[in-house]
Amino acid sequence: MDTSSDVLIVDAGPTGLVLAIDLARRGVAAPGYRRLPF
Repeated sequence: MDTSSDVLIVDAGPTGLVLAIDLARRGVAAPGYRRLPF
């Protein structure tokens, strides 16, 4: 299982999700992470 990525998106809110979609369309691996509310 390959766990590497080209880009890491931190706090994937609306802007981060749009960025992740754009990067995915370009073939760039970009997982997004969001802080969980406690």
